[in-house]
Amino acid sequence: LKPKRSHQFVTLLLTTIVVLASFLALLFWTRRDTTTPSAQEVKFSDVVKQWETTVSDSHQSPFIAGGADTLLRLDTLILEGSAVETVWVRVVIDGSEIKEYSLPPLGRFKCEGRQYFELSMDNARGIIWSFNGDRIGLLSQIKKPLWNVTVTPATVEQLKKIASGKG
Repeated sequence: LKPKRSHQFVTLLLTTIVVLASFLALLFWTRRDTTTPSAQEVKFSDVVKQWETTVSDSHQSPFIAGGADTLLRLDTLILEGSAVETVWVRVVIDGSEIKEYSLPPLGRFKCEGRQYFELSMDNARGIIWSFNGDRIGLLSQIKKPLWNVTVTPATVEQLKKIASGKG
């Protein structure tokens, strides 16, 4: 009986050594390629400057819309709303992010974007708008819904005229 136990012991020992060696090899193999370089944050204005220096003047900048004299702002756009009456508002930011608010009187909100905002509301006289710190005002003097009002640096003056009753 002793030789049989000895044979079982040797088999068990060899199996244990193979499993341990396999485990250590797997550990070594998974650890050796985990050193990845960390990402660096780059300012958007630095990217624009780099692009402008590498592209000749014959190419039109992607930051110019409509013509060479209509330069879009490169920094963040800020839209603010201050409710004067109860109002529901939906803001689509840059065509992708959607935010909805149900504001009581004196309720406020602030949104940040890069290109434009699209507004829909159930009570256009219920909220005073500001864009980049510049007051636009109420978009209607009567209680009515407005849908898909686009707010960009180019449309602010027109919205101010509508708010003042001259547009």
